[in-house]
Amino acid sequence: AALLREAYEQDASVRGLLWEQFYMRHIEELALERREYADGIIYEFDTLADIQAFDAGFPEN
Repeated sequence: AALLREAYEQDASVRGLLWEQFYMRHIEELALERREYADGIIYEFDTLADIQAFDAGFPEN
């Protein structure tokens, strides 16, 4: 967290990075752990509209 916080404060371009891009910049400094989950456990949404299509009550609930 400290690495990300420091980079975020010192380099405005970091703010627009996806997490994968930040990780690639610092791959030697960061450990990555992979965990497998059964289908239907984790959902990924790209937009607010995607979340609302999945959960019509979002963000009120």
